[in-house]
Amino acid sequence: MLQTFQSDGTWPGIDYEDVSRTGFEHQKHLGHIYQLGKAFRDTAATYYQSAAIKWVAATALTYWFANDFICDNWWWNEMGVPNQMINILLVFDEALPDSQQHEGMRIAGRANMEASGARPGGDQIQIAASFFI
Repeated sequence: MLQTFQSDGTWPGIDYEDVSRTGFEHQKHLGHIYQLGKAFRDTAATYYQSAAIKWVAATALTYWFANDFICDNWWWNEMGVPNQMINILLVFDEALPDSQQHEGMRIAGRANMEASGARPGGDQIQIAASFFI
């Protein structure tokens, strides 16, 4: 992920234009940031507390925040992206600048118990769990 990362804040192979219900590859972008965060926090990893990982994560988040991707599928907007953003914020914690922590919390706040597609069972339980993190 470090070697393929592009200076504009993106990774090749992700279609950043397609926000359709079935296309939304943006989750890969957030997944990459989260995986980098796990390496950043793993005391046994080569990249523990790596400045390179910290820069890539901050740059990738800056790209995300600047574009504020909204999918045609409610699930990504109100469950998938907020949950992944929470995971990223937790793993990087104070390593991210305050401005990115605040922006990340804004996006995480899109989790919505009243979402039109949220089913009373699994969906609402996952959304409720995000409120406690």
